[in-house]
This record gives sequence, structure tokens and C-alpha cells, in this order.
Amino acid sequence: MIVRSSGRYVPQLMEIWKSVFGDSDEYIRLFFERMYSHAESLLHVEGEKVLSMLFFPRCSIRVLGRVYRAGYVCGAATLPEARGKGLMDGLLKTSFHLMLERGDSFSVLIPGDDNLYGFYSKYDYRALFKRGVATYSANAFRAAGRGRLSLVKTDDASAISSLYSEIVSDMEVVVLKDEPAYRLVMDVYSTYGSIYLVMDGRKAEGYVFCQYHEGEKVLFAKEMMSRRDILDETAGMLADIFRPGKVVVEGPYRSGTGFPGVKRTGMLKVLDGSFEASDLDRGYPYMNMML
Repeated sequence: MIVRSSGRYVPQLMEIWKSVFGDSDEYIRLFFERMYSHAESLLHVEGEKVLSMLFFPRCSIRVLGRVYRAGYVCGAATLPEARGKGLMDGLLKTSFHLMLERGDSFSVLIPGDDNLYGFYSKYDYRALFKRGVATYSANAFRAAGRGRLSLVKTDDASAISSLYSEIVSDMEVVVLKDEPAYRLVMDVYSTYGSIYLVMDGRKAEGYVFCQYHEGEKVLFAKEMMSRRDILDETAGMLADIFRPGKVVVEGPYRSGTGFPGVKRTGMLKVLDGSFEASDLDRGYPYMNMML
């Protein structure tokens, strides 16, 4: 039976999230304290046992100059013993009805792995969002020059949010983040990574969210946003700090940012018929880190 969530189910939901996605206890706690709501959750329950779950918190998306509301589908998971029975099919279809009912024009999501793009395409999600990617080897670090830029650690969500708003202002299709949303992402990142402002003298040119995998000697810069192409120099400064074997940087892929490669990172479904999804694939639609 499909039901809305309630407080008595939350411990089970946290356990399912941990077992299926393997996220840290702190990450899961922050999601359920700061992003989760009963009204934006759907569960398939038998007896008192949750077999499948899905969350669809609201977000905003700017499309061709106008801001719309969207539902961000996340945490979609089914217990191993209940898979193959169509439980997620029921949750997704019910969520589309509820999102439309509350006035959402779109639904967006980030598949957990590449195999899920085919699954979600059956529900008319289109692989729309893209991210630039650049990978640097240890040899590239040694060869990298250093200019006048510097990195300054920050926990200032206001400064990050302001830079973000400026940098995405000319994007035709972009899922938007406000300051409270960035504060939540920064709280999560502070438990396992570092956040830096990229400074040119006293002016912030961008920011970067970093996570260093010590065992693999790989530094992942999960999001680098900048006003201009400072990619190589920023990667070099990060290499000076962490001394990794490899640096992988991601961010918006468009002219002037310097990313040599591009990859798909999210999907969009039109709920209300206001657009054809294929009409929105202009330039490089962007969806950044979503908790």
C-alpha cells in the first residue's frame, strides 16, 4: 500500500537509506532534519514495514528566463527482497500526480549510476543536465604555473550563494539554489571535505567544494564555479594543498570555463506539458550538487 510518510516510519527510512546508499550517519541525519518532510515523501508499506521509499522536495528551476517550481526526486530505494515487483513504479507515478497537484511544472533527478538512466527514461525523464569535467595527473601539477590567485577556506553560505547567483544568471536552463540550500550543502560538506573561495586579490572569482580520498590519492573538486577560466590554476593550488596523485574537477560546462570534457549528470521530466523536454536542451543545462 502506498502511503504518505509519518514520524513512526523515519527510523526505518534512515536504515533503508544507510543500507542502500551507504551514506554517512551525519549526512543522513542532516537530510532528515533539514530537507525531509512527511508531505514530500511516499512509501510502499506492508503491515508496518517500509519496502520502498521516495522523496520529492520542491526546488526552483529557471527555464528560458522564467522561474518554475519543480520536484526533486531523491532517495528512491527499494529493499532487495522487494525488488522486481513494481513498487517503485507505483511510487513514481503517484509522485507525478502529487507534484502536478501542488503546481510543479517539472521533476528533476540525479540517477545514482549510469544504469538508471534507462530506467528513468521509461517515465519520460530526459538526460538533460550536463557538467564539465577536467582530470589532472601528478605530472600536470608539477608543470602548472601559479598566478595571483589564492584559496581561502570558507563557511560563508551568503558569499557562496551570491557568487552562484551571479555565475548562473545567464544560463537558459538551471536548477536554482538559494542561500538556505547552500548552507545545508555546506554543513554536509564540512563533515568530509573543504570549501574554498578562489580569490583574485581581495575579490572572489569563484568557489570550489573539495573531497580528498586519502586511500586512492584522488582529490575530487565536486563543484567549481567561477566567473572566468581559472580551472588550471585552481587545480594547481589544490594540488599544492592536498598533494594528491590525481585531481578531478567538475562544474558548469560552457564557454569561458576551460573544462575540456562534459558528462551527463541529471534528468528532467516535463509534468504539465508546458514544454517539450527536447526543446530545453540548449547550451548546457545545469543542475549542481543537490543534497
